[in-house]
Amino acid sequence: MIHFPVFGLRTHMIRERRIGGKMAQIEIVEFLTDRRVGDQETARTSPSETFVIARLANREALALAYGREAVEKVRDEVLARARASLGSPSAAWWLDEIDLLLRISYRGSADAHPSLGEVQRRLAQPITVGEYLILPLLVAAAGSVDAGQSVSVGEVEPVIDALRQRVVRAQPALPAIGADAVSCARYRRDMASAAMVSDLLNCDGVVMAWQPVRSSDGSDEILYSEGLSRFIDTDGEALEPGIVVPALERTGLIRLLDHCVVLQTLERLRVHEYQRLGCNISAQSALLDEWWDDAIALLEANRELAQRFVIEITETAAFTDVNRTVQFVDHMRSLGCRIAIDDFGTGHAALRHVVALKPDIVKIDALFLRRCLEGDDADTETFRHLVGLAAACADAVVVEGVESEIGLVMALAAGAAWAQGYHLAAPALFLGRGDSQARSPRVNPWGAAPVPTIRRPDNERDRRWLAATFLLSLFLWIGIAGAWNAVT
Repeated sequence: MIHFPVFGLRTHMIRERRIGGKMAQIEIVEFLTDRRVGDQETARTSPSETFVIARLANREALALAYGREAVEKVRDEVLARARASLGSPSAAWWLDEIDLLLRISYRGSADAHPSLGEVQRRLAQPITVGEYLILPLLVAAAGSVDAGQSVSVGEVEPVIDALRQRVVRAQPALPAIGADAVSCARYRRDMASAAMVSDLLNCDGVVMAWQPVRSSDGSDEILYSEGLSRFIDTDGEALEPGIVVPALERTGLIRLLDHCVVLQTLERLRVHEYQRLGCNISAQSALLDEWWDDAIALLEANRELAQRFVIEITETAAFTDVNRTVQFVDHMRSLGCRIAIDDFGTGHAALRHVVALKPDIVKIDALFLRRCLEGDDADTETFRHLVGLAAACADAVVVEGVESEIGLVMALAAGAAWAQGYHLAAPALFLGRGDSQARSPRVNPWGAAPVPTIRRPDNERDRRWLAATFLLSLFLWIGIAGAWNAVT
């Protein structure tokens, strides 16, 4: 259980007021105050204490798409969730319109407390506002205070300012939405898609299909198998990833999906010790922060598992901060992971970004092989030079979208040692060598609470359909026989 200091009467009186702007920051400093020593106020720290700034990064977009009143409801719900998650009404407060301050005081075993990433994910769950489901985009930064140390009021404000600066650097680069009706309607559609994915994540509706990356020389050698996200709704119908994922990136909420996908992949690696697996994450997720706490803890505890894990960074969204992405890549590589750049040649990543990241694997987007097969000599030359450029940046080059034998020949002729596509293997929900599971291991990204089972189509409906078809056929033949007898 998390313990918090008991605050004085003046703080309780302030807590009843709705505050905002600069005055809020002054009152929050008083809110953090635990006692007076002479003329100087101090904030007493427990054995381990962390301050967190969680910024509502999509506030302006929500205000344009849903209105100011909806934003206030979102803020109220986020505050209520924060206080409930941390176990105290004195644990969270809005500094202003966008920044939420959390004060987390730990005592006892760390296992008894939720991680910062877990708290952040709880706050990011959908919020019902009228007919809409809205997901708050919270970008957080945390700073800890040494055990037993006292922090004066004058020292609190610089800490908060420093955390705010870190939050600004961590905000994803999102496309601006206009105030016109068309832009707002599109944002609401994207938010509805994000809310649907969040719901599927909570009820085991996101599964992984695995497609191997094979040697282009025709041998059976496999570099690794890539996990491709598949979205299954409550009726068992598959949803198109090409629509869902861009919506998550446009709203900045792709990390909800990436976190779940990474944990599913790591769990499968833990269960199947012979496999080498990889999964996609958005460039928006390639940052070292609280969202990665769970995954990094698993990788640090099992370096052998990390050596079989490939992190594919996609170029479909802009890098939030290239320097921070380099730090992320360096840290994950230090744990033993390999880094791949996906869809090379398209998207937002410039060549200088790829050079800075120093990936182990570069994957050529399928577009270039398709142009090579359908175009002229200039397209073939472009494809060959692109493969050569990728080979200069990474040890392994993979050509994606190999759908035919001639495509495989072209990839090999261009110098790519590895290939991926339906000609070599289609994505499958299970892999060979004793893997009899038809679905990926179930991982609950929200904690230890039981996950509701998603409703799937069963054989009963199929049996009813067959019975109805048989009866209709029988009646049809009886009718035909009766008509024939009447004629004859």
